[in-house]
Amino acid sequence: YVIITGVNLTSLMGLWQNTGIILWNLPLPPLLSTLLAPLIYWILLGMSFKIMARFHPLEFIGLKQLYSSRQELGRTEGMPTLITTGIYARVRHPIYFFTLLAILITPFMTLDRFIVLTTLSAYLAVGIPVEERKLVQLFGSAYEQYRRKVRAVIPISRSKQTQY
Repeated sequence: YVIITGVNLTSLMGLWQNTGIILWNLPLPPLLSTLLAPLIYWILLGMSFKIMARFHPLEFIGLKQLYSSRQELGRTEGMPTLITTGIYARVRHPIYFFTLLAILITPFMTLDRFIVLTTLSAYLAVGIPVEERKLVQLFGSAYEQYRRKVRAVIPISRSKQTQY
């Protein structure tokens, strides 16, 4: 599944066609805007990579599952307990958060980027519940309690959310 997603994403990036339609463009000098966009993107994506480094890299991208025995599947290597501290105390899926933010926070947004952001958001709306079924099986009621307290992608606590 992860490999197929990666191949599709790579194809999408290779066949990307800029629409030329600009949804927003901050009033910055062109050189600053050109330098700022990739800097913001790579800093936020770097934060995602730092979080990924906590997990077994081959397992995280789905390759370990290809050569694992059936008994090892369903178990997260090196992670026998549910992590609910640090960034995970604020958001259940910080990698998704930083990835979406990396696409959204830009000095200029084109229609084609916005379509990718919208499509990725729709993909996550379907994919997160599927992923969380596995996490409930793995961690049981502890994950269900965690899920009630911490939002999936937007790092606002549930208790604060009801005050708005």
